[in-house]
Amino acid sequence: MITVTKFKHENVNKDGTFSDGKAGAVEVYPSVRMSQEDEGGCGLNGCHCSDGHWIMISTGRDSYGTVEGMTVHFESKEYMDRFFRFKELIG
Repeated sequence: MITVTKFKHENVNKDGTFSDGKAGAVEVYPSVRMSQEDEGGCGLNGCHCSDGHWIMISTGRDSYGTVEGMTVHFESKEYMDRFFRFKELIG
C-alpha cells in the first residue's frame, strides 16, 4: 500500500522554526528526502521520528513563510522498491 499526504506549514521563519511557537522545524529550501534504504526511518539509532519507508518532497519556504509539499509512505521496503522500478519504466 502507498499513501500520499500533502502538507502545508505556515508562519515558518527563515531558519525553519515556527513563528507561532509551534515545536519542531522544517526544511526551508526545496528538497527531496527519503528514509534509510534498509531499515527505514531517519537513520538515527533509537529514533522513531519517521519510522517506515517514505519520500518527502518540499517546495521550500516562500516569501510569505509557507512551506508546502507531500510525503509518500510505503507499507514496506518492497513497496518502495516497486515504486522506483515503475518510475524507471515510465521514464
